[in-house]
Amino acid sequence: MMGIISKLFGTSRNPIAGSIVEDDMNDDFECDLITESFSDGPVKIPGYTPQDAVGFFNLGVYKVSGHIKNPSTGRPNKKILKINAVSVSDAETFALDQGLLEPLSAEVQKYNDIPPNEYQISDARECGVKIPNGAVDADVGAMVYRKQQDNGMAPTSGLAVFCTQNRLLFSRYIGEHDLSRLAYNSLPLRDRIAFFAYAVHCYKLGKRIGNPLSDPTCYDFSDNASPTVISYIEDCGFSDLPIPRKGTKAWNAVCDYYSTH
Repeated sequence: MMGIISKLFGTSRNPIAGSIVEDDMNDDFECDLITESFSDGPVKIPGYTPQDAVGFFNLGVYKVSGHIKNPSTGRPNKKILKINAVSVSDAETFALDQGLLEPLSAEVQKYNDIPPNEYQISDARECGVKIPNGAVDADVGAMVYRKQQDNGMAPTSGLAVFCTQNRLLFSRYIGEHDLSRLAYNSLPLRDRIAFFAYAVHCYKLGKRIGNPLSDPTCYDFSDNASPTVISYIEDCGFSDLPIPRKGTKAWNAVCDYYSTH
């Protein structure tokens, strides 16, 4: 029997379909700061090369205009959606899934397209990282924090794919800690519970966090989560991830569920 979460929120998802296009990174901003760079560079996201992203971001941002039917008058009302997507066609497809009616028009929205400032360049130099050509200020901020928080470690490609499938926007120079936090704080409740369960399972196996969609058990756990687990996930912040706290009722519930499924 489906649990509380699936009854409240359903089980449908709107993942991004993979779109492989030629790499077309923005090279407008250059920096000749030559210092030690990350050993593993920006995180790789197989199958998701965006057409209109700035800097080293994972997705482009689009403004899609269309219409929705006014339930009171029956007349079409104009509606605009801001969508993170790999391409115009992907953004339009998602807009249709969200109920927007044709004809549609999509425009590329520029975001975070600011070159790094002198303070960021100074921070990067102090951290011993190299700013690549084409990096915008948000890329550099991600690089610096990644160096400070994760000692330069990139997240796994699996985690990056999962976040991209969920249309979360981030620099591919983001660190493991920051991307885990972004996922946990941005996902709907059903996905957040599944993400927590998956993180606990990975920790017990001594594995890094990858793509929760590769593990159906974590979503089964979410769909059957008890009110106690739901309350815990709703109340607890990112402090529990990427290394979950042992011994909590939520931790124990995950361990018990995996032991019997």
